[in-house]
This record gives sequence, structure tokens and C-alpha cells, in this order.
Amino acid sequence: FWSDCNGIFQTPIDIVTSNVYTPAAGTEVLRPAYSKLAALEIMNTGHNLKVAGSFGDVVVGGETYSALQFHFHLLSEHTIDGQYYDAEMHIVHAAPSGGLLVVGILFQVTDEDVDNDFLSSIKFEQAPERKYDEGISLDSEVDLNFFSHIFGGEFYRYKGSLTTPPCSEIVEWFVMATPSTISPSQVAYFKEIFPGVSSYRPIQPLNGRNVLKSSLALAEGEGCVAGADLCGAGLACVDSSCIAIVTDSSSKKNKGFSSAILTMAIILAFVGGLLCVTCCCGWLLGYKKEAHTEPPTKHIYDEHDSIVYEFEEIEKNHVSKKSIDYAVSENERTEKECIALG
Repeated sequence: FWSDCNGIFQTPIDIVTSNVYTPAAGTEVLRPAYSKLAALEIMNTGHNLKVAGSFGDVVVGGETYSALQFHFHLLSEHTIDGQYYDAEMHIVHAAPSGGLLVVGILFQVTDEDVDNDFLSSIKFEQAPERKYDEGISLDSEVDLNFFSHIFGGEFYRYKGSLTTPPCSEIVEWFVMATPSTISPSQVAYFKEIFPGVSSYRPIQPLNGRNVLKSSLALAEGEGCVAGADLCGAGLACVDSSCIAIVTDSSSKKNKGFSSAILTMAIILAFVGGLLCVTCCCGWLLGYKKEAHTEPPTKHIYDEHDSIVYEFEEIEKNHVSKKSIDYAVSENERTEKECIALG
């Protein structure tokens, strides 16, 4: 049975806070999207109390993991700096690729006997008293968004395994750093009616694994819950949506930037207007000059008693020039007439 759990990357582990780190590039953000749970079944597995049903998804690194069930352990399985907590809840998700993602929430007993409302909403008394009995349908509605303030805080992430056989090493673990609360009466009640659920697996060696520390932060425009502090740096939850916080300094910068843009636009418009007026004036002057200047069609030259006439003929867009020289001399005319008479 437990002989299947001899791998080197096993769960649970002791999370030593001085040895965790946040990579410079950051880690993928955990974004749960849970709905109110209805039509659920509660069962006793012999190791824990399990509530099964379909109640939402989480998206990590672009892959969607569908929530399948959540269950409880008394004491906690994970420890932080060697400290055990009074209970631990595991929300188990599965991806189409076959990988698992488990979100672990630790519970710390309160000094005052104030019940945890989420735990009170689950009617554990309806669960079978013996393990492996058929699950019983719950007639109550529970809402995992009760833990939204915890999902909005820091978490520890590492690669590990299931904590019960076959202890498959296919699990991405997200252990929330901020614990929830559980009353002394609730702890006593669980131990009394379900003594078997007090079992938990011993701490396993880390074997060189890295434990990352990060925090969930919603981006601008994403849905949020007022008062849960889920929005990232510089954002605030307004009307159920994360929006940017406008500070005085940023407002002044924006105003200065807008003024500079407006001034530049006015200057460009003025220069453009001058260029337009200049071009129009130049065109008008050229047009008037052309309108009042007719091209010469006849030039008369007097040179050494010779008269030269030059005519321009325009026909079918073709310019042909004919030059005729008439040299008239009184002696030549007399000579020609004499020859003709003789």
C-alpha cells in the first residue's frame, strides 16, 4: 500500500521560509474562479473527509485545471518553519493533460470559540461514519470564495505528489501562506465523530527541490471582490473591477503631457496655415501672369535692308515653322525683268 510512495519528490514538506525564493521573472499567477457549490457529495475515505463536485477552475501558465473535490486533514500535512497547523484543506484540480494542481489552505485554531463560517456551511454530520461507504448528497450550498482574502495573499509553490497511495508525483502544489481559522469546538467535533481523519502523512525530504514564493494579483480590468485586496500594485477594486489608482503626481504628469501635446498641435496648425496661404498666393500670381502674357506669333527683324517674317502654325498639337526670307533689291528686280523681256 504505502510501498508505492517511495519517490524522491514526495509530499508533504516542511516549508522553510528562509530558503524559498521568488525568481526575477516572477511566477505564474494562480487565478481561481470558483462558483457556489451545489449538488455535492460528502464521503469518508478513511484518510480524510472529501466533498466532491464540479465547482470551477483555476488557470496557471495558460492551462486550465478543473476543480474536482476538496478534503480535510487533522493535523495539517504541510508545516511552515517546522510548525504544524490544526487542520489543512486540499482543493484538488485536474487538467486535460493529466496533471493535478492542489491548493492547500491551512487552519489555525482561534483563541476565542468563533466558528469558521465556511466549515459551518458544510453539514459534516451527513457524511458516512465508515470509510468507503457510498457518498451522501449534501443539501447545503457552500462557497469557496469565502477564502478570497487568502487567495489574494502569498503562497508557496513546488512540485510534489499525492499524499495518499499511489503518491503519484504529478502534482503542482500551491500552499497558501496565510492560514484561515477554525474554532476549538469545530476541531473537537471533527475528532469526535471522525477519528480516522486525524491521520496525516509525515514530512518528506525536499531532495533538492525549489520552493517558490509568490502572490496572486489581479490585472487591470479583471473582476474582483471589494475588500479582498486581490488587485495588483497600483490598482483598486471599484465596482467589482480592478482599475488603476490615479495619484496627484501622476495626474500632474498627465496634465503636463496633455498641455505639451496641445501646444505642439497649435504650432503645427499655425505653420500649416502659413504654408497654405503662401502656396495659394504663389499660384494666383502665376495664374495672372500667364493670363496677361500672350506668346508672340510673329517677329519682325530688320537687318541690312532684309525683312524676315517668321510664322508659327499650330495644327493638331504639332508646331511647324516656316521661315521665308524676302530680299528685295532694286537692281535685282531690274535685272530679272530684263532677262524675262529678252
